[in-house]
Amino acid sequence: MSKQLLFCVETNSKAETDLVYIRETISNYYDLRNSIRIRFIFFEGKGNYRKKDILKKIADQTKQYKVIGPTHVIYCIDTDRYDADPAHMRELVEIKQYCEQQGYDLIWFCRDVEDVFWGTQIHKDEKTRMAIKFRSSRQILSVEEQKLRSEDYARHKSNILQVLDRYL
Repeated sequence: MSKQLLFCVETNSKAETDLVYIRETISNYYDLRNSIRIRFIFFEGKGNYRKKDILKKIADQTKQYKVIGPTHVIYCIDTDRYDADPAHMRELVEIKQYCEQQGYDLIWFCRDVEDVFWGTQIHKDEKTRMAIKFRSSRQILSVEEQKLRSEDYARHKSNILQVLDRYL
């Protein structure tokens, strides 16, 4: 049976930086069959995760694909400074609860997607360039798998493979 993975990411449709890291992870760790469709929805900022237009896009994609198979919605967010800033921790808890209520999966990146895949945070002006470099240099091969299989929030780590293993 076919299925659709609908990744909802913080980035915007112009930069598409998160997509690079997610796609590189998928292509390195999984053998995708034609029966799996990958789509992305852009939050254009983490705070937009439950705005009406985002929810409409999710509903539209789910409805459109329903005839072929199920859609699994996966929110992908950065934890930012959850361990040092109470507002970031509150936001992280809210998003996690929201995903649980909706039946969505949550992939998190501590502190952000670049920190997980590069081992350091990247200035916003360099994010697009570094994402391109990550893909072109096959940098995914240098990322330790255990960093992508974390069950607990920790700097430079993510649960991305824990979530993707359920579907791929």
